[in-house]
Amino acid sequence: METLPQLDQTDREILDYLQDHAKLTNAQLAQNVGLSPASTLERVRKLERQGIIKSYHAQLDPKQLALETCVIMQITLHRLTPQSVTDFIESMEHIPEVVACHQVVGDADFFVKVITTDMATYQQLVMHQFGKLQDIQGIKAFIMTATVKETGVPVKEPLSRPKS
Repeated sequence: METLPQLDQTDREILDYLQDHAKLTNAQLAQNVGLSPASTLERVRKLERQGIIKSYHAQLDPKQLALETCVIMQITLHRLTPQSVTDFIESMEHIPEVVACHQVVGDADFFVKVITTDMATYQQLVMHQFGKLQDIQGIKAFIMTATVKETGVPVKEPLSRPKS
């Protein structure tokens, strides 16, 4: 079993601040967590090396970019072979409107989040991009009407960890 990095309360505070405010300067972050800028920078670099911090980015408002339609697609493949799964995943990489793709266990094989301008454009995408993919058995679409909650990863100390 892989050993997880040990995070203290300060590491968790740093992660929490950076998730909410990625543009914070190191000096501002240091002030918020009560460390010197040098110590804060050292901790941030360690979290980056450990792969806990994967990237820094801006969260955009799709509606301000005239991207009014968000659809979650529940996709089932004909068969789950290593090649069909690999082919499907690679095809998702080449469709810009696909903003998230999750392999799942259950009634579907993948959940795919698509953001586009309108339903007509979404329909064209389904017919011309997803329609080309031979391994798709079925698609169920769920049109998102509102985002009620969307946050980063919870970084608080877990209440308890199951014993192995």
